[in-house]
Order: sequence, then C-alpha cells, then structure tokens
Amino acid sequence: MKTLRILLTFSTALHLLGWCSTVFAETGSALSLSVSYHNNIPNAVSEPDIFGDSFTDINYRLDRFFVASPGNRLSVGTTLRARQYRHSQGLESISAGLAMAYSHRAGLGAYAPRFNISFELARYEFSEAIRDAWLASLDMNMSKRISPEWLLTLGLLFEDRDAKTRSELQFRPDFTAGVFDQKSATVSGRLDYTLPNYSLLSFGYRFRDGDIDASSRPGSPLLRVAKAIARDTGLGRNYVAYLIEARSHSFSVDWAVAVTDNSSIGIGYQRSIADAGRGIEYDHNNVRAEYTLRF
Repeated sequence: MKTLRILLTFSTALHLLGWCSTVFAETGSALSLSVSYHNNIPNAVSEPDIFGDSFTDINYRLDRFFVASPGNRLSVGTTLRARQYRHSQGLESISAGLAMAYSHRAGLGAYAPRFNISFELARYEFSEAIRDAWLASLDMNMSKRISPEWLLTLGLLFEDRDAKTRSELQFRPDFTAGVFDQKSATVSGRLDYTLPNYSLLSFGYRFRDGDIDASSRPGSPLLRVAKAIARDTGLGRNYVAYLIEARSHSFSVDWAVAVTDNSSIGIGYQRSIADAGRGIEYDHNNVRAEYTLRF
C-alpha cells in the first residue's frame, strides 16, 4: 500500500509535467537552517517527566513552477528535512517527500484573494525506528491583503501519519502498540504586518484536533485517555509512549527581515496548550531563530 501511494504520486507528477511542458515554467529552491528550543519534548503532563531540549533543523525544497494563465500556477517539487537534537538522540530524523501545489488568484491587483491547495507525501526515518512513518498532508488556505501593510491568511490542514505497529514494544496486553498511527485536522489564521523598514511581523493562531503522542514514565495520568501504549525506545529514560486524542490551541509571533534580495533571518515564539479530556492537560513553549536562502 505504501509503495502504491508513492508510485501513484510520482505518476501523477509526471503526467502534470507533461501537460505543462508548453506553458511558462521556472525553477525555484529554498534552503533554511533553524535552531529551536522546546521546553516539553515528550508532551508530558507530570512535572518530573517534563524536560526541554534544543534542536537544529535543515530544510531544503526544490520546485518546478508552471504558469498556465495569469493568476494560475502549478508546482511540483521535492522536500528534504533533517533534525538534530542536542541531547535527545533517539528523536533525530531525516525525511524526503514529493509535493504538489496549485494556486489561483481570484481577480487582478494586490487586493485580489489567492487560493492555494497543496499535497505532500513524505517518508520520515528516525534514529530509533519506533517513530518511522509515512506522512500525507493536505493543506488548503486563502490569503488576502486587507491594506498596504496587512495580509490575512486562513488555512485548513489535514494530516495522516502511517507508522508500523511494533508489537515487540507493546507495554500492556489490553492496549495495542500503534502509538504513531495518527490523524489530525488543524484550522489556522495568520496576520502579517509589513513594518516601515520592510521587515515582517506575524501573529498566528492554530487549533488542532486529533491524535498526538505523549510520553511519560509508567503510572502517568495519560493512561486514563490512552488509545495505544508502547515502550518509547526513542526517548529512553524508561519512558512509555501514549497515543491520545487532544485539542490544542497555539499562539505564535514571528519577525523576519531580508538580509539580501535572496535571503532572510527571523525569530519566533510559539505557546501551545492542549486538552486531552478527563483533566489531562499539557503545554509547551518553543523559540526559534532561522536563516533562509532562496535561489
């Protein structure tokens, strides 16, 4: 089934490339390097199980853009990602994916709304295989400039994570070990404000509803809402991974400024609060510094 998904996606991309061979096309790529600190790596709810860590992300994306008519653009591309933790070596990961996107501008001028839809299928491999998975994501959003300084973006994201159930890591006979098979839906909104120096200040909100993994030592209150449980060989420390269903609210603020015509630097902060029901709540904070180069 997984192989079929890849073949179908690549086949579709090739057909689209053939269809667009006679229209205007260009290639673009972006490389980003970011350093972040997350103060609750395991999404734990009990204070003794909570710990933070810093990590470095390297992301690369290569896209081929096709413009069939004014305001309509199609892209087919590849994505590569890598994450390195300072202490949590079992969570280090690499991924490769194929992405397709379509963008339509409804009208002319800077104030015309733009509608975007994109699909990506990516394979994630971790230093500890318990989290290895295919991730399919469908992202739909609309953006509209509401003044010379303000840009509004509203989005809807669906994600489906398909991971192998490692039965040898089953922790309790009355629960399966399929912790990392997850589905979720996210609604988001963002306001971007262009400052007089042409730097960008962004304010974001995300509501996520769906599956998430949270890890703690045995005896955690997470057991009350768990759908699956497995020994977490990625985190070690005698941790157990729980699959739970939670609703989370995330608030973010970001600032970015161009360094050259093709590069920018930025910093950001995000605060998330999650509720899994039956009195189970957890929160985390994330700070990030990023450099992006486009070529």
